[in-house]
Amino acid sequence: MRDRSARPCASTHLYTGSRLLENLSASERSLLEPYLKVMDDHLYMPLRDAYETAANHTADSPALIALQQLLPVSTTIAYAVCQQICRAYAERERLGKS
Repeated sequence: MRDRSARPCASTHLYTGSRLLENLSASERSLLEPYLKVMDDHLYMPLRDAYETAANHTADSPALIALQQLLPVSTTIAYAVCQQICRAYAERERLGKS
């Protein structure tokens, strides 16, 4: 159960972060590196945890089967949640409640 679709995004993030750091002074780098580390953890840790958890199940495990069915729609769900948040934030901004 390897999700190869996440690799380009993670690779792009790692490459972009490295390129950004190259152009910064040491003091600027020290401020940005912790943020990039957090972002890196958010990209890689969920995949690692999913792989480790899946390894503890047999191929016919109900939990693994459910996960296999949910993974393809997870991007759609995440996108819908983000859109709802954006709409709610825009409404708050419009009403001056930020």
